[in-house]
Amino acid sequence: MYRHLINSFGAFGVQHFSDYVEPLKEVMAKANLGTLFEIYVGRMLLVSVVSFVVTFFSVLAISGIIFPLPLQFSLVSSLIASVTVFFIVLTLYHSYPFHLLTSKKSDIETNGPFSINHMAAIASSGVPPVVIFRLLSNVKEYGEIMQECRRIVRNIDVFGMDLTSAIRNVADRTPSEGFKQFLYGIISTIDTGGDLKKFFENASPNIKNNAISD
Repeated sequence: MYRHLINSFGAFGVQHFSDYVEPLKEVMAKANLGTLFEIYVGRMLLVSVVSFVVTFFSVLAISGIIFPLPLQFSLVSSLIASVTVFFIVLTLYHSYPFHLLTSKKSDIETNGPFSINHMAAIASSGVPPVVIFRLLSNVKEYGEIMQECRRIVRNIDVFGMDLTSAIRNVADRTPSEGFKQFLYGIISTIDTGGDLKKFFENASPNIKNNAISD
């Protein structure tokens, strides 16, 4: 029943409020929210409506029973309170993926210098590129960069992608434009048979401003 309601609200929201909810689709993908777009929209609308109903009857009961006020005043107060709560819940749900995306982007850019230096050190030993991502996927100190490396490894091990396709898939979804360009630089170096060690040595550690130095 609950699942059916979420699906129904999700379909309704996508169909009738596409301008409002459509921006969430790309943001959710980049934030790796782990929830289907339609399901998230359905949950957002369902929780907002339930909050509206609960607030309306709660305020109506309080203003009409506990504090015996005129019915008209109770109805107006209940409606104002429930509409307010409805939009608060809706706004919180709608803004959460954007907040998560911003947080992930900041984390990636903060850990960029350390992870790139680490990659350069590993590459100097002459190991294959995939080993670099496997090693960084276990370094918890790198936060979201560790997670991005894990997704690259997952794409290879679970989905059977080749290395460049696995990197490109993550690059297209990462919230950091600088890290995206950095990953595409790795792809270009691999595809052209370039020196990956040299690439890492020349890569700017400041992902926020520029992935590759001139």
